[in-house]
Amino acid sequence: SWETPIHVDAASGGFIAPFLYPELEWDFRLPLVKSINVSGHKYGLVYAGIGWVIWRSKEDLPDELIFHINYLGADQPTFTLNFSKGSSQVIAQYYQLIRLGYEVNMIP
Repeated sequence: SWETPIHVDAASGGFIAPFLYPELEWDFRLPLVKSINVSGHKYGLVYAGIGWVIWRSKEDLPDELIFHINYLGADQPTFTLNFSKGSSQVIAQYYQLIRLGYEVNMIP
């Protein structure tokens, strides 16, 4: 049997597939899916510049992606890939998710 971990690149369909085809198993319901990425600016109703990746568990996050930053004398591990970007995209994405919610996206 194959035990190859899977990364799902859901950049284009991550905001569509769960609502159009909820029975389609492409996500963490599959045991070998270890990470999924989504672009918030593609169908997430936010301007370009927001995206994220979600790992199934902390153990699935590769150590090579974790940066250790000494901030005010304390070690602060982070896996943020862009250190000097504003937070407006994150706030806008959060607002849209809270404002519209799951039920609105389920309307055919």
